[in-house]
This record gives sequence, C-alpha cells and structure tokens, in this order.
Amino acid sequence: MNHMFLDHCRVFSILLLLLKFPYSKSRIVPLDSELTVVSDISSSSSKEPSLLRLDGSHTWYLSSTDGRYVDIPVQINSDILTNLEEAGIIDDPFFNNNFLDQRHVWMGENRTKASGTKCYDENIKSDQDDNVYSNYRIPNLEERTRVWKYETNFTFNNSKEMDTINQNVAMERTLERSTVRKMNLDKHYDTKYNYVLVVEGIKMGASIYIDDEFIGNVTDQFLRYIFPIKSFRKKSTSLEENFSNKIQVIFDPIDTNGRFSAMSGGWDWAPYSKEAESSCSSRRVLSFGIPNPIYILKAERVLITDVVSKISYEGDPSSFNANSDDGKHFFLVQIDVHLQIMEDEVDIDLKKLLQCIIINLDTPFGLKKKEQLQTNSEDVSSSEDKIVVSFKWNVDANTIHLWWPVGMGQQHLYKVSVFVENKCTGATSNSVVRKIGFRSVALVTHKKDDYNNNRETGDHGMTFLINGATVHVRGANVIPLSQLEGRLLESKHIQLVRSAIEANMNMLRVWGGGMILPQSFYDSCDAEGVLLFHDLMFVEEQFHGFRGTKTVEEEIKYMMRQLSFHPSIILYNGCNECDSKVSSHYLNAISIVAKENGKSRIIWWSSPSAGFASGIDSYGIPNGLPLKVKKNRPDLRQIEIHGPYNHGYSEEFPTVNGHWDPKQREYDTHIPSKFEQVPIGPDHPNSFVSEFGSSVFSSLEAMTSSLSEDNWGIHSHSNDKSRCSVIYENANDCAGSNVLAQRNYSCDSHIVAYFGSMNLNEVNHYAFGLQLYQCMLSHMLWVKSLLTEITISQNTFGVLIWMLNDQWSTGSWGLLDNFGNRKPLFYELKKSLFREIYATCGLNKDTDNPLCYVRNWGRESFTGLVRLTTWNLTKSSSISFEYEIKFLSSDNVEYFELIQEHFPSKDGCLLIEVEDIDGRIVMEENLIIWVPPKELMNLRSEVGLHISDYFVDGNDIIITVTSASVALYVYLETPFEGTFENNLFSMSPSKSTKLIRFRPKAELGQSFIIEDFIKSIRFYHLGSSLTKVKDTYEYH
Repeated sequence: MNHMFLDHCRVFSILLLLLKFPYSKSRIVPLDSELTVVSDISSSSSKEPSLLRLDGSHTWYLSSTDGRYVDIPVQINSDILTNLEEAGIIDDPFFNNNFLDQRHVWMGENRTKASGTKCYDENIKSDQDDNVYSNYRIPNLEERTRVWKYETNFTFNNSKEMDTINQNVAMERTLERSTVRKMNLDKHYDTKYNYVLVVEGIKMGASIYIDDEFIGNVTDQFLRYIFPIKSFRKKSTSLEENFSNKIQVIFDPIDTNGRFSAMSGGWDWAPYSKEAESSCSSRRVLSFGIPNPIYILKAERVLITDVVSKISYEGDPSSFNANSDDGKHFFLVQIDVHLQIMEDEVDIDLKKLLQCIIINLDTPFGLKKKEQLQTNSEDVSSSEDKIVVSFKWNVDANTIHLWWPVGMGQQHLYKVSVFVENKCTGATSNSVVRKIGFRSVALVTHKKDDYNNNRETGDHGMTFLINGATVHVRGANVIPLSQLEGRLLESKHIQLVRSAIEANMNMLRVWGGGMILPQSFYDSCDAEGVLLFHDLMFVEEQFHGFRGTKTVEEEIKYMMRQLSFHPSIILYNGCNECDSKVSSHYLNAISIVAKENGKSRIIWWSSPSAGFASGIDSYGIPNGLPLKVKKNRPDLRQIEIHGPYNHGYSEEFPTVNGHWDPKQREYDTHIPSKFEQVPIGPDHPNSFVSEFGSSVFSSLEAMTSSLSEDNWGIHSHSNDKSRCSVIYENANDCAGSNVLAQRNYSCDSHIVAYFGSMNLNEVNHYAFGLQLYQCMLSHMLWVKSLLTEITISQNTFGVLIWMLNDQWSTGSWGLLDNFGNRKPLFYELKKSLFREIYATCGLNKDTDNPLCYVRNWGRESFTGLVRLTTWNLTKSSSISFEYEIKFLSSDNVEYFELIQEHFPSKDGCLLIEVEDIDGRIVMEENLIIWVPPKELMNLRSEVGLHISDYFVDGNDIIITVTSASVALYVYLETPFEGTFENNLFSMSPSKSTKLIRFRPKAELGQSFIIEDFIKSIRFYHLGSSLTKVKDTYEYH
C-alpha cells in the first residue's frame, strides 16, 4: 500500500471528524480533577507527569479484525455507532430504520441467528428463579460476528515533544505508526514507581491488551477497573529508545452477565435492535464502546481510589428541633479516604510504609486534620492492599446552613479537600475536592404516634421529610438522553434539570434500566435543589437482574462511593419492579448500600414495594439489623404505586409496542375528572405514585428530522403496511420496512378517543403536524385528568410522571422530546398542575354533581381568590365569578360547588386562575373542558390567529399573538432552535392578545434572522384540529 496515500486519507478523515460532527467537540470528557483515581505524585509539582489521559482529544484507530475496516481515526468517550457515523461509514442510525438496515456494518455480513443460549449458567442457577424468565424468549435475534478493535499508541514522559503530541494527537497520528520515534515509557526505570491503567467504564464487555500482553477483561459497564501494568517494567529493562507503547481494546464476545444498561437494544421508548448478546439469546444489544475516561497513572506508593462522604443527622428527623429531648441537634460527618497500596508483596514493608503516609483533610469549618496511618487505629482499616482512613466529627446544626429542596430554602454546599503526602520521600498528591451539604432525611410510613415504636415499614403512607419539613413530591422519571453515549452532552443534562425545575418539579427518579448519569446531572441537582430517588442498575427484564457475584458487589460499592457527596440523593432503591420471588437477591444488594451509606440515606428494596419487615428505623434509615422484605398482603394498604399507564395502540396499524388488545377497547378519557372527598394531609392514609403516564409522540421538528419526507405521517407511507406480531407483553416482532411501525407506540387510540375517527394515513407536512398536535394534546388531557383525581382521591404525597425525557423521535412517554422541545403537558405542569396552589373543577365521584377544589402543597397557609370564567362557544360570551379563600392551611384542600349558571356544557369551557392576597397570580390559566374535544360544539377552525407585533428583550423575542375569536389550547411551534417560555394558552374576545417569550438557542444576528423566525411560527388550536388538515396553519 502507498503509505503517503494512507497518510493523506488519515488527515482527511481526521478533518472530517473535527469539522463535520459536533459530538466529537462537545461530548462528555471529565476534567483531570474529576477523575476518580488520584496518584500520590502531583502532576502539577513533580518533574515527572503522573497522569496520561488516553481519552478526550487523544486519537484512537478503529478496525475490524476481519480486515473490512482498517485504521478509522476516532475519539472515544463515545460508542461505535457514533464513531462510524462521524467517519462517514454509516448514516445517522436513528434516521428512518438505519439502526436495522445498516446493522451489517457493525454486526458483520455473516452474522448468525441467535442460537438460543441460556442466559444464566447451570452453575449459578440459585442466583435466579427460572420461573420468572421461563416465558421470556425473543425470536429472530442475531449474534454479531464482527470483532472490533480500538487501538492507540502512547508514551509517558515530560518532554516538550510529547506535550505537543498529547495536545494535538490527531494530526501526529497520521504518520505511519511503525516509524514514529518515541521515548521509552520510563527508560531509566526506578522501582519506586508503579503504573496502573484505570478504565472508568466500557460498555458491553471487552479484552484489553498493552504491548500485546493481556491486561484483563472488562465485563461491567457500571464498574471502574484498575489494572496494574507490568509490561512496562519488562520493556524498560531493554533500554530501547525507539518504541512507543500500544493499547488495544477488543470487543470480542464476552459474557457480561447483563451488567450493562438494560435499555441497550430496546425498550418501549427506545429502538429495538435485532442483535442479541452472544451469551444470552434474549438479551438485546445495540452499540458498544469506550464512553468513560481511560488513563494511566504513575504512582510512587499509594493511589487515592475513593473519597466518601457520610453525613447523618443524629436527632429526630421528624422534628429537626434544637430543643428536642435527646439533645442531638448535630450532624455526624464521616469522610472515608480509600487508598490502594501500589507495591508487590516482595517489595513492601507495610508497617514502615504506613509510617510515611499522611492524609490531609481541609474543611470550611476551620477544621484541618492530619492522620498518620496506624494499623492499630480504630479509624484505619486495612484489607490486602487496600486501606481506609476515616475522619469523624460532629457539626452543630446551629452553626451551618442547611441544604433544602427547591422551593423550600437555599441549597448551601461546602467544599472539602483531601490530599496524601509521603513524609519520607516528599511526594504529594493533587487535592481531591468535593462539595457536601447538610440535610436530614426521613421516610414516614407510620402514623405520627407510632414513629418511634416501629422497626419496619408501615402501611399508613409514604411521605418524605427533609430537615423535618414535609415535601409534597412532584416530579418525573429520568432515562438516559440517548442510546449512543457519543451523543451525550454536559449541557443537555444541565438543561434537563433546569427544565424539571421550570415545570415545578422537586424530585426526579433515576430509573434502574438506564445508566449512572454524568456528574454534571448530579451537580446540577445539588445546586438547584432537585431531590433524587435513585435506582441501582437492575431490572428484572431482559436478564439484567442482580447476581450474587464479586463483580456486582464491587459495582454497587463503586456507585455508592462515587455518588456519596451528593445531598440531592435521598433514597437508594434496589430494583425497578422486582418480583417478590427474587426479593432475597435485592436484600443482598441493598445491604451493600446500607453498609456503604450508613444513616445518610433512605433505603428501599424495590419500586414499587411494601418496604421492609426489619432492618430499618421508623424513618426508613438502616439500623444495622438484618434486612427482611415486607410482602404485600390483602390486608395491607399499598403505599407505593406504579400506574396507571395509557399505552397507545391501533387495530389498523400495530407497531413494535402498540399492539391491538381487545381489553383496551374501552378507553376512558377521564373527562370530566371525578374526585373522592377523602381526608387530606400526612396524618391521614396517603400514597406515593412513583410511575404513571401515557405514551405520546414527539414534536414535528423532532419527528421530521429523523424521517424521510415519504414517512411524514403517523402511519408512514400507507403502501407499506406494518406487519407486527405479539411476542411478549407489549413487545412485538415487526417485519417489513414501514418506519413508523418501529417507532414504539402508535397514537391512534389516543387521537380517536379525544378527537374522533379520522383518516390517519395521510402523509405530508400539514397532516403530520396536525396528527402530532392531536397526539400531544391527548397525552396532556389524560395525564392532567388523572393527576387531578389521584392527588386528591388518594391523598397522594408524591407523583413521579413516567417520564421526563425522550431519547429518540418516537411514540414514547416524555414531557420533553429528544431535542429538549417541550410538549403540551410540560406547559400545563408549569402554569398550573404542579404549582403549590392548584384549583380545578370536575364531578363528585359519589354524587356526579359539579365539584371544585383548591389544593395547598406549600409550607405556608394561603389566602387569596380563585377566579373562574365560563366561556360559551355558541354565544361567544363569558361569565366571570370569584371564590374567596380566607385561610387554607398547608397540606390541605378546600372544596366548593359550581352553580348551574356557571356550569360549562358541550358548547363551553371553564378557565380558572388563582391569585394571592396581594393580587399576584400563583396559578395561571387552567382550562377545563367538560367533554372530550370531539364532542365540543361550535368550535371555529379559522379564528384569525396571527402575530400582530414583536420586540426584542435582550436576546429574547417577545411576540404578540392576537385572535379574533375563542381559540382553545393554542400551541406554537417553530423549526428555529429555542424555547417558548409560555405556550399552550387560550384566547377569547375579552383576552384577544397574548405576549409570548421565545428564548433562542443562538445569539440574535446573522445566525438568527428575526423576520425568518416570525414567518416560521405555526399555530395549532383545538378548533383547527377538528377540521380540514390545512386549517392547522394560519398564515399572517
């Protein structure tokens, strides 16, 4: 081969990599200070560098071992599908059906049908109950036959030449690698130095080689691996000067035992691949790669592997009172420093070494500590080559500022730093800096009088207390932002948390079938005050359950230690929807959690569950006794609930998830809502709904970006019918090339239930926009009705919607699509549903008479007015009236009735707003319709909606929307990137204008032309959705 030609090809490929694709520039690459392992040689002060990063800007070469693809320059912190797309070898995997149609590239042209391999070995049968899985077999999956290799060369020294190489690796690597002159890793080897390779996470299992010597296997995506490197020593003795070191990560078939993200390869909101893991013919996979940092450390004697925080309130968490009888109004702070000794057994004199090592702790409380390692100290524990040093002290709760959830107080955080020094040699480490927060946590499941008399979970309810205050939980479940790790961005995770807060959420649940999210997500939750209900990474579907192996034990420990500093995490849950048949497995898992966290967090064995029969105190905190599961019984109240769920389906157009089920024929729109008048407040029986929701499509921008124009319709092109057969619960096997059949759930049932029968086979821009508006509005109306019912009828003290975000353009469940665009339900939560003060009207479930209520989820009592306006669509008239709230205490509800004159009918609707005693709006417009949209009479399709004016406010654009007639549920969309801060509104002759703020993602100017933006805006409203398709757009 012409090597000159090869070099030019590599240069061209690298330029494409850097210029064409945004992911390589902005993907998640932690800073050096954010890595999880620290050497005892400070890279900032030592002449010899202690750290060599092999990720970030460092270039690797991707090849298939069959020779089909050779030396593709890539950057890691990514996955193979993203790498192949950036190299121009495949197209966007999520455009049309590319993730299926292009699979021969990464799986191999000669891929084989999955052989039916058992997913658990006979030798470890006791770890799983076969009955749970016996009916779960996925047909027509295939095994990957193509083996992929990531490879790079590196050297480790302090020369200026290598500084240049490390800063601009991509261009240097275009030289023929066999002729590059590089210095020996450590040509004058000093026995005081040791080297380790740290791998903070590889997805799907791989074998690692350095200089062709096998280093080890990586089989757990959620576990950090630390490999000693001995091959360097062999090379250093040869005194060669003209070689570089080589590392290879080979993705060959390795049994991972399911220790990777369960959603990989498909879920009912993620693309279903045709690939099965080689060791389990029913465990789907899609992409794989090196998403997390990988680096080499030079250590003198010691590595800091973990710094762990355990902060527990020692008083009564239900009162959090400085004057309590026990006098324990203080926090016990424990900082554990985990060290790994880097010596061979023949070299080490442990006692002598420990006398040299000093651990330094610096806190913001004026507390500075130095701890010399003594094996006889109660604060120093050792096991083999690992040592843990514990610092413990009490902090008076009156001397610090507390950390509070959003809306309840400020989020005070304090910095703590740790470093290691060797007084015998003078070597020191960089500082490990973390932030801590002080808060007490409690989960109340008993009646108040029984708090201190129980050592098991009660069945009174499920209420969270932070710093002694009741938290009315409102939030959502979070899934990973993409199947492809190369597409994960720091900014998107930060925005995800901010979006949750804008929707008035105070808790998110990190779902156990996903992944441990980037640190930026947890840091944002800490800074913004968002509580986290956090699952371990186990689900009892697709063979990703707990197994009692050393690897899984280490995985849980690593997860706990890395997340220990985050005050936002208040509860760890063992598993998502685990059957009681496998409860013993999750007691083992959660026992590790309890040991690692002490009394700093609440524990829960499965969601949903009845909790524990022993092993906890009255507030859900582990008490050191053996844990036992409390099983649901008919005589016990169910305190935690999953559901209801509203799965979209179609008899005409079945999809990969939305198959036709005759039991679903009776579709209840819950319009109007019906309430039960039950006693309200934490002293009364209550419940916590940790999952419920409805399937829904994404926005027009999100959908069209991933579909060719001939697929712009919810049935795709009608000449290619979907051909799907049910294989397991809601999962189907779809044949043929119909793209929308692969997009999880159909929306037909939702649209028909709310808007009536219509032709859903149309394929064009206008039709698609209307179909998606109807789908998203149906989603909002169903969830809204259910929320207004369950929060009152069940005295609910927590609601987590399924779910906050989508990860691709599909029939999913999210409030935000995969571009971050906000669907109608998001805006309804923001302006009314998740406000602390909420007012609505419906029917008394017992009498069917009209009934309204005002709910107070705030910490203070409320005085104000409820303003109600009835609009008559036939007469184009309105009647306004007020209801005065004289005193509504916290955690309470007040009911009032509608008189006949104010009662909306089939040709009317009701608009509700609430203002406080000072006239400030505390709940924006809550529009109530008394019948589904298809039954509303006299709605107009052309209402004269247009933009009458606009002006610029900073970088925001304020538009004035004007209407000549009543327009209900007006919703704006634009192809321009940005956010409508207020959307989904209604207009009447008395309220004929509305100011709408748009926040562009780009700076105003050449890249954002305001006039083009104004022309691009589309209007949807309830009237246009019931008529001809082209009336959806009202041009101005």
